[in-house]
Amino acid sequence: MLEIIPPTSRAQSGRWGALRAFTLIEVLVVVAIIALLVAILLPSLATAREQARRTLCATRLRNIGLANHVYANSNRDKILECHLRQTQIAISSRQASLTATAGSAPDYYFVDWRAQFKRLLLEKATLECPNREGIFGWEGAARLNVEGFVIADLLRADYNATQDNGTASYRHWIIGYQYFGGIREWAPWGAAAAGDTFPSRSPIDGAAKGNWALAADALIQVDGQWGGGRPSAYGNIPPHPDYGGKPAGGNVLTFDGAVSWIHKGKMIPWHKWPTANRKTWCYQTDLGEYGKRNPPRGIRD
Repeated sequence: MLEIIPPTSRAQSGRWGALRAFTLIEVLVVVAIIALLVAILLPSLATAREQARRTLCATRLRNIGLANHVYANSNRDKILECHLRQTQIAISSRQASLTATAGSAPDYYFVDWRAQFKRLLLEKATLECPNREGIFGWEGAARLNVEGFVIADLLRADYNATQDNGTASYRHWIIGYQYFGGIREWAPWGAAAAGDTFPSRSPIDGAAKGNWALAADALIQVDGQWGGGRPSAYGNIPPHPDYGGKPAGGNVLTFDGAVSWIHKGKMIPWHKWPTANRKTWCYQTDLGEYGKRNPPRGIRD
């Protein structure tokens, strides 16, 4: 049976048919608008993501400060020390203590840091900036068993464990931050002579001043460049870069537990440890004798 379509229905059907397809110009306009929106929104999304990472970074640093105070309360005011009391990217496999065992070096004993971190409620990720994940782990010689560890065990526990230099001097735990606990003298970058050092303003024990820096983002130049040096220790530096790949600044933890974001323009190169080609940057208000002879200068290169 023949169906008769009313005139109004025919007109509507024709309009709907005409709307089913876009012209090439219309498609190109839509694509251009989408591309413009993406170009506008992507930097904002990247900025928001980086801000979230800075916040997580600050939280991890704060936990390191809290763990130090917990450790000090049960170890007669001693705090965790950086490697050899001078190398601020690593923690020694031995720790100063008043409970040294017979036959060990004076005032030292071996520490199972994995057990210590667990006791102090520190996961290994806590010792890494979120932009430097995978850094924390053992770096050292093949004679790891002398220190009470086996590399295979560390790898099974998902720790980073390397022997890329095979030298006994590298028996330490690399962390993803600069750490200043235990440093008694600063050896500033550009000192007139190798022995030109200054009494540090770094925490040594529980009597440290609250405004002294305990840990900070790893802002370290090796051989005059960011990102230089061996990846197991200096990978992903600077951790919070600007759009040009230079440091935007860094989080700094002071001994009172506060964490502040410091712009690169306020950073100071105050300690390089014995290796002359390491230039490290941080910030604090109390610089002691070093501050009197070295006016603060920010990161410019």
